[in-house]
Amino acid sequence: MTDLDQSPARQAAITRAQAEEFLHHEAELLDAGRHREWLALFAEDAIYWVPSNEPDNDPNQHVSIIYDTLALLGDRITRYELGRVVQEIPSRTLHLFGNVQVVDPAPDVAPDLVEIRCGLALYEVHGQRNVTYPAHCRYLLRAEGGGWRIVLKKVAFLGNDQYFQSLAFVF
Repeated sequence: MTDLDQSPARQAAITRAQAEEFLHHEAELLDAGRHREWLALFAEDAIYWVPSNEPDNDPNQHVSIIYDTLALLGDRITRYELGRVVQEIPSRTLHLFGNVQVVDPAPDVAPDLVEIRCGLALYEVHGQRNVTYPAHCRYLLRAEGGGWRIVLKKVAFLGNDQYFQSLAFVF
């Protein structure tokens, strides 16, 4: 769907260029290890979801790789900052977003939210290991305080039904 295909109410909320700018900023924060600044992109009622097995399993009925509220995501970052992760040396990452689309959210999504869908190629380098994690991403954003806040971030890895060697990055 292009910007021209959207309903006028949603089209006015965010353009594809603004969505891309938001995603590039998020990637910059993650790749630079600026996790607290990244956390500030999330709304108070945010959910960060990385499903396991099927991309649309109900997270209340099925296990997820991550299903965090803002508070739990903050705890995850604190553990990472304190070195309480599986690997002693943090991984280096590169997040590349593509195929960014601003789409009309589902009918059950609040009218003040905009939806972005995109592809992600996440590259992780740790020691001699180089791994690529391709994924489909879905964002629900809400305008708050003069900027956009993430209400839902869903990262559905293409290989989410396979074994993941320890993931020593925040995402």
